[in-house]
Amino acid sequence: MRDPFRKESVRLGLALEEMCLFAAQAMRDTTTALLTVDRALAERAIAGDVELDMRRVRV
Repeated sequence: MRDPFRKESVRLGLALEEMCLFAAQAMRDTTTALLTVDRALAERAIAGDVELDMRRVRV
């Protein structure tokens, strides 16, 4: 019983870590886009939000 729980716990931890890194990069990109008035970067950051939402659903 412990082994499946441990494996799922590790998988969940890694997925959350990946999501946090992804979100942090999105925040950096959004800030940069706002400060430099970079529309293309802003659009990529917005598109990345959809990816983050999909990752959240998978977790």
